[in-house]
Amino acid sequence: MRSALAWALLTLSVGCSGETATGGITEPIRIEGAQFREGPLPGDSAALDGAQGPRVTGVSLLNRIISTGEVGKVMTGHASVDAEAVAVRFRDLGRGYWVVPVGAPDPQNSGELAWSMTAAFDSDVAPGLHDLLFAAIGGSGNSGAQLPLQACVARPFPDNSNSCDPKLKPPRVVLSLVWDTPVDLDLRVVAPNGKVVGGKAFSTVIPSDGGISESSLKADDTGILDRDANGGCRISGARREDITWKGAPLAGKYQIFVNLFDACGQGSARFSVLAYTAKDLPDGTHQLIEEPTLASGELVSAQANGGAKPGLFVTEINLQ
Repeated sequence: MRSALAWALLTLSVGCSGETATGGITEPIRIEGAQFREGPLPGDSAALDGAQGPRVTGVSLLNRIISTGEVGKVMTGHASVDAEAVAVRFRDLGRGYWVVPVGAPDPQNSGELAWSMTAAFDSDVAPGLHDLLFAAIGGSGNSGAQLPLQACVARPFPDNSNSCDPKLKPPRVVLSLVWDTPVDLDLRVVAPNGKVVGGKAFSTVIPSDGGISESSLKADDTGILDRDANGGCRISGARREDITWKGAPLAGKYQIFVNLFDACGQGSARFSVLAYTAKDLPDGTHQLIEEPTLASGELVSAQANGGAKPGLFVTEINLQ
């Protein structure tokens, strides 16, 4: 185990300039309990075989898909025996990097030093492929080769992994409601067939005597609501609801409402209604385009109605 003294000396040796115990709160990646330092990641970005100095020898994640706004993502790995700490940042995003001390030698990995960090990711990280860079730091602040790890930052709604593989078709249309405070806000849409989607009604399918069939839910023209965010004031990290259509929606006019079901102790919530449409490109790839904002506004706590009303009518759109 690295001693507390060694870690304290390392904290000084890698430079007090730009170091802050509370810095990094606006970074695209934040590491729980870590030190943040501004500037480029230490080490050799060429990552040549046989490079000298402390190095990260392996990184392990449960998966390489990162949801925008995801918290509590655990990353573990090993570093060479001359390492005192491990640092991480995005290659193309942010102003600096995070540093955590290494742990005890792992006898199952030739005595290499184990390390672990718990990450949170900002909701503004652009969907797509991004490299995370890892570097090990020695007691004198020296570092060897950096280790890159490619990760996929997914869109905050189901897109068939198009954000990281444009050859995969995304949904044809997506309607989204996003808001800024932890309240139970609902996107409510009245489809051309009269079906209301929102709250606990998760599709545009009108139930028959036998209910809603699996085949109708999978139909290309069926809209599916992904979640009832913060339902019953069970607050989660998601402040958005999305309705996706795999193919062309049922043609006609769609009325869009925003309903404050419960203010959950908050005074108000500001919201925006967004739309995304798919575009097929000549090279065989597919792009999901965010259209101009359909509507935005604010609801105050006095307008919460527990679902007794459809909410605030914000706009009507025509989908083909």
